Amino acid sequence: MRNSGVRQFVMSWSSMILCLILFVPPVIAAENQADFDKGIAAFEKGDHQSALSYFLRAESIGLDSSALHFNLGVCYFKLKQYPQAEHQFVLTATDPRMAQLAHYNLGLTAQRVGNQEQAVTWYQLAAAATQDAKLTTLAKYRLQQLKTTQALPAKQIIAGATIAYGHDNNVNLIASDSPSHQSDNYSEALVYANLPVMDRLIFNGYAYLQDYSRVNTADFNQLSASLGYKTNWGGWSLLPEAGIEKSNLGGNSYQSILDFKISARRNVSADSHVLLRLRYNDINSDNALYNYLQGSRLQGRIEYWQPTIFGKMRMRYELETNNRQNTSTVNYSPTRHDLRLRLEQTVELNWKFREELQYRQSHYAEAAGITRKDDRKILALQAMRKLTRHTSLGLRYGHTNNDSSISTDTYSRNDYQVFLDFEF
Repeated sequence: MRNSGVRQFVMSWSSMILCLILFVPPVIAAENQADFDKGIAAFEKGDHQSALSYFLRAESIGLDSSALHFNLGVCYFKLKQYPQAEHQFVLTATDPRMAQLAHYNLGLTAQRVGNQEQAVTWYQLAAAATQDAKLTTLAKYRLQQLKTTQALPAKQIIAGATIAYGHDNNVNLIASDSPSHQSDNYSEALVYANLPVMDRLIFNGYAYLQDYSRVNTADFNQLSASLGYKTNWGGWSLLPEAGIEKSNLGGNSYQSILDFKISARRNVSADSHVLLRLRYNDINSDNALYNYLQGSRLQGRIEYWQPTIFGKMRMRYELETNNRQNTSTVNYSPTRHDLRLRLEQTVELNWKFREELQYRQSHYAEAAGITRKDDRKILALQAMRKLTRHTSLGLRYGHTNNDSSISTDTYSRNDYQVFLDFEF
């Protein structure tokens, strides 16, 4: 009961922190007072956008005070514009009379965007100050909360498997990235795991198998294993990784790939983030038939995730360059631009839907007077229903349309699949 009372006090006091300064009457020139007062009135009614507009107007006609900067920070915070809120709270902190309050709210802002380490720094400054005993207590409580949360074992092990059965009406030939003009049924299996090795060291691995009924030259297996190190820098969550991939094509050895990549993620707001990734592959052929594909591949990617009224949205752009074993007659080193838009919806907890559009442009430099350019468009649809806590059943459909300056590589393709997904 005592702990419950403390939590109730903290929550009620926490709600006051973001509006307290609105009731402190700053010394304001008469011509600015009206806009400032209108901002306070709008904020009290919950109209944070109008309050922000009034405070900005007061600023534009000459008001420059720590109280105004704090009010601007509060409005930006309420409107989930966290970088702007942080800027205003930093300005507020230059006033020694309001530094403790500003530091506490900088902690709130950092915590809201997922930067826990920075939040701890701001809360420590607020807890060490003595201007307001209640605020000191609240900052210490926040620090204890963060320590408790960080001490709790997060979901460290991520593992699962998928088995599927499908029909492809124009099987793709992986080694040439071209159509076979043959339809076939196939089975597919994927097993994956993400496991902690040490404090920040992570193992990632998967095994993938695709087996066709008749077009055996398209059968493809791949094993992948990598180690990554989780760290933080300047508000970014970083994950450098190094690994190896081994694959088999048509029942024969295919490629060995050394894989190096670094990913950087930053929360833009409480429910959106941006992801950057740079990836380098050193590709070696394990079969003389595919020596022309030896070389390197470099990919740079940017992703943005944001919830919308249409579902959770992911936008992605990727640039890829290749340096393979080109000959005087054939170029095997495309430069590619890849754009993707994905939407995901969860309906009544048991159903999930996904829609994705992809456009990829591939350009091959001239060889023997021939320049190849491909424009590939893919529509992918998925519906999945959760059967149990760890098992889901789903359907996938994919339509591919590829326009190429090489007529034999112009094609369309339809892929239908039913799958069963397991989470361990």
